[in-house]
Amino acid sequence: MKRHLVYTAVLITFLALCVALVNFRVDPLLLYYHRNSGDEVLSRVEQFPNMRLYKPYHVARIKPRTVIIGTSRSGTIRLPARREGDRSAYNLSMPGLTMHEMLGMVKHAHAGEPLRRLIIGLDFLALVSTTPLSRPGYEESRLSGASDQTPSSATLLQRFGDARETLFSFDMLRQSLRAIRRPDNLPRLYFADGSWRQLGTRLSGNAGYIYNARFGLNLSNVEHFRTGENILILEQLLDFCHRNNIETTLFFTPVHAFFVDIWHRLGKESLWRDAHSEVLRVNRQAAQRAGREPFEVLGFQTEAEVVTEPIYPTGKASDSWLSDGLHFGDKLAIRIIESISGSPHTFGESLDQRSLNPYLDRTDSIRRDFLRSNEKQVMTLYDKIEFVRSAESVQ
Repeated sequence: MKRHLVYTAVLITFLALCVALVNFRVDPLLLYYHRNSGDEVLSRVEQFPNMRLYKPYHVARIKPRTVIIGTSRSGTIRLPARREGDRSAYNLSMPGLTMHEMLGMVKHAHAGEPLRRLIIGLDFLALVSTTPLSRPGYEESRLSGASDQTPSSATLLQRFGDARETLFSFDMLRQSLRAIRRPDNLPRLYFADGSWRQLGTRLSGNAGYIYNARFGLNLSNVEHFRTGENILILEQLLDFCHRNNIETTLFFTPVHAFFVDIWHRLGKESLWRDAHSEVLRVNRQAAQRAGREPFEVLGFQTEAEVVTEPIYPTGKASDSWLSDGLHFGDKLAIRIIESISGSPHTFGESLDQRSLNPYLDRTDSIRRDFLRSNEKQVMTLYDKIEFVRSAESVQ
């Protein structure tokens, strides 16, 4: 009996080591064997579910001096290639990133090597959503504190748990086996600088608009949106940037006029305006406390060519500005980062308290022009998402 237990223990240990060896050599998250590899290796598996696990480790290893951060809508923006002698840049955006997670990730990136440049993509839903504080997979203990601190026991336990999950788990083994097979139907191409590019067309064009609209409507049925908590967290982040001399730019991520219309018809027009106004308010107050000029805030919602482009049939939106009405196509991602990096701005507008209301008024005018010109298509979309239209007519 005792010998049988020994054999069983040896067999289990052998199998566990085999699993660990496969996961180590394949390394689908670029944490071990392929840690310094590039885009091709990272793109072997779908990485959306893994980002809150591997991105903290990647950014700690790369130690970038420039970071862009936001929800998935900022994830397709590739930062300018580093010049010789400069440190690399990294895109820390993640699907559904909350403001609480954003604050933690920026502090984590700064702890590895002081940041010089930070670009913050502000998503309307991220600003007004009240729950959750963080998404599954995000762990505070995975993040660094000050760079000169000895890792806490919680951090060491987290690192041990992450090593166990990425080496000895059968879930990771399944991902390793997928990486070995290198499926050719992955929806995205992932880059070593943290950004990605959409490849699949299943949820582009008309189908993407319907999917995203239903998601927003379902969310509005279970959440009471407001700006308070998230704006306070943003203010903490801006204070942190001022204290640490991080050159920071904020931009409101543009959306198609159809989605602005959804929020208006749900009675959220004032919330839409308040979210913009509150961002400018806390930006101004953070600057006053630091004795500095406010950080620049950019808006792109008045770029009519972008936000009123045709809603293409499913799978035909490869050259669109907004592939599904929310997420950036390649040319929009390029124009946004060029505008942020350039001066004066030839694309988008620099916003302050004086220019905000005229900007939002033009946004609303552009929305109404789109509705007048595309009333039949818009009503068809509303029927498909089973949206109960308000009494407001398209004027």
